[in-house]
Amino acid sequence: MNRVLVVGERPDEAKALAFRLGLSGYESSSSAGEVALVLRAVFALKPDAVVLDVGSGEESREHFKLLERVAQIPILVLGDGRAGDDLVWYLEEGAVAYLPKPVSPNLVAARLATVLRRAANSAPNGTITAGNIALDLARHQVKRNGQIVPLTPTEFRLLQILAEHAGRPCSQRLLLEGVWGEGFGNCAHYLRLYMGYLRQKLEADPKNPRLLITEWGIGYRLATDRQDVSVAAVQPARAALT
Repeated sequence: MNRVLVVGERPDEAKALAFRLGLSGYESSSSAGEVALVLRAVFALKPDAVVLDVGSGEESREHFKLLERVAQIPILVLGDGRAGDDLVWYLEEGAVAYLPKPVSPNLVAARLATVLRRAANSAPNGTITAGNIALDLARHQVKRNGQIVPLTPTEFRLLQILAEHAGRPCSQRLLLEGVWGEGFGNCAHYLRLYMGYLRQKLEADPKNPRLLITEWGIGYRLATDRQDVSVAAVQPARAALT
């Protein structure tokens, strides 16, 4: 049974949503929005996903960034449907979904099922190496020249898909739907943004990438040769989406 933590500024609403998610088959718990309480709940419950009910303003964004760094698990955000800037910001910062409020508990449960199913299907054990980059899939850890490079869950997922197809071009749609899910196949700006983040962290010269290569008119490729690549206990590569 998947464990889900519901975090909200209004404890009664968070508790009510956690109860409804429990009826949908999740082991769910709730926490008020104070940072100390949230972190305590994360370490105690060890959830598989977090549902974060956010308000407007910088404080909610700071809470999200802290939670993403600490938890390293999918975060589904419930926010104001009229706040377009918030929707874009949370998705760009790594939220797996942004659902405008008011939202039914059944829709939240359904989206959680999709997110957790995708995470389970994309989390094999083993290591992928390409050049001087090594991805430890079990630990969700990336090393460059033996040194750990901190990545967000979204950055790691994008690099993982590229590594599973190492040496071969990946279409934009394959990458977008593999990272953000169905319905995001045309959101090329997300992909450009996160490829920029990865290049800043992994390339010696981000403006002249040698590892994360743009394939014009197609998408991106993790550059390597057969000597540079080894894949251990990785699921068969996904069929390219067109």
